[in-house]
Amino acid sequence: MYQVLLVTDQQEVREAFDSFPDWNLLGFEPPRIVHTAKEAMLLIESGAADAVAYVLSKDEGQAFFSFLTQYPQVRCMEAASDPLRLRRALGSLRRALNEQSAADAFTDVLPILQAEFFHSLLEDAALPPPDELRARAAALHIPLATDAPVCLARLQLPQGETYLSEVWRYGRERLELALRNFFERDEPDLRCVLGVLNPREIKLLACPKAPIGAEALRHRVAERLAQGHAETLEFLELEVKVESVTVYENLGAMEVSALQATR
Repeated sequence: MYQVLLVTDQQEVREAFDSFPDWNLLGFEPPRIVHTAKEAMLLIESGAADAVAYVLSKDEGQAFFSFLTQYPQVRCMEAASDPLRLRRALGSLRRALNEQSAADAFTDVLPILQAEFFHSLLEDAALPPPDELRARAAALHIPLATDAPVCLARLQLPQGETYLSEVWRYGRERLELALRNFFERDEPDLRCVLGVLNPREIKLLACPKAPIGAEALRHRVAERLAQGHAETLEFLELEVKVESVTVYENLGAMEVSALQATR
């Protein structure tokens, strides 16, 4: 349930909030009621309120409103003393808080969904049509230049199985995470993602967020591979071998090449 904070020195408003019977029914805990802006500020700073209603003197109210601008997640509602107006205000507030909660939940999982989107591009399967691909990227807030060149590097771990069984004791998933930390990058104009299919088949895909020339892209990927190789060798004592680096005209051309290779 949500928590409303009322701050006012007006007895009539405090009594209206205190005596309102349907807080739980409308999705709220009984309100916390304080008399001064200073008390309310301390509670808001501690995260004790989802929303606030206030009736204060002009000077205190202006200072409190200025304070609230630092906490955009805390919603404001009407400090009504009439039960009907209070019920309507709470209904509107609950809808706003529900929408905010849904948006926050999406924001929390967004990095995971974005990673899944990019790693799906590494699978040897048919991609959706360009318009659908752009729509999916837009829905996940991913800047993606679908018509720009992309670069795919194929890597492998020559001592992969031996390393997993004799040196690395934390399992394949932890090793893949470590390799991603060394090779993946999300830069303003380019995103590099790594997929470990097995120790003998690792792919690094570089997707521009804005148009970039093929040779410039190849150079950027070469730098990323060199740095990732050096870091895995230094920190993991693991050799990562580059099998090939290919620049394709766009994602569609990469898909066609992948499908032809499987036939």
